[in-house]
Amino acid sequence: KLIYLKNVDGVYRNFGQSNQQFISELGCQEAKELGKVLDKRIVEILKGQKVEVIIGSHEHLNELVRANSKYGTRIKLY
Repeated sequence: KLIYLKNVDGVYRNFGQSNQQFISELGCQEAKELGKVLDKRIVEILKGQKVEVIIGSHEHLNELVRANSKYGTRIKLY
């Protein structure tokens, strides 16, 4: 697992808009399509490595690493 700490709880579709939606899981292709979710260079380096990237806030670090956590967005790069 790769933990990617940011100043957000996770990834949101339509972030900052009245219809924003929290995304708990993304596939590799979806992560690339959303653009700024994860640097495309990182996705290319890790693709095929069977790595799960978890994006979330440092405030929830202990929860982010637990399976079935309600915190963070998980991106499966395989």
